[in-house]
Amino acid sequence: MLEIRIDDVLQIGWGSFHHYCRLRDKSAWEWFLETDKIFEKYDYPCTLVVLADGIDKLPQWVEYIKKYQRRYKIELHGSSHHYYDKMTAEEGYKDLLQAKDKIEKEFDIKITTWYVPYGRRHFPKWGKEVCDKLGINFDVEGRLISQHKFHYWHEGQVKKVERIIQCQIQERN
Repeated sequence: MLEIRIDDVLQIGWGSFHHYCRLRDKSAWEWFLETDKIFEKYDYPCTLVVLADGIDKLPQWVEYIKKYQRRYKIELHGSSHHYYDKMTAEEGYKDLLQAKDKIEKEFDIKITTWYVPYGRRHFPKWGKEVCDKLGINFDVEGRLISQHKFHYWHEGQVKKVERIIQCQIQERN
């Protein structure tokens, strides 16, 4: 089964112009809820790539994730939607350690992988070294496993993911 990864979960603010435009229509929370209905409908698991800063500021979203946590694998996106390639290795280590610890404590899980915000275009040269020090995998674009990533607020990407899930379900049956 193809793993589907949802990026930018618990993001505060926006990360791109397209993201900004989408948040004029609905909040990130509303977009996430709408998208998650697809996963619930098909009882299809997914990986949530979480930003730790939203844990304290988005309690309704956090509680929702906890309520349905059996359907999710939770992984690390960072503390915030930073350009990590602009940080030093030491700054990146401190930031990711705090984010990892916060997410693990909040959701009572063990982080296994860091997925870099802004993907392959902005991954830091120190990424693997810092992840090794943190005891987690460094995965720039879902290369470690068969995976499809998307953004819950991007309508076209959401429609594509629903088609992928439908195909996966048909293949299974």
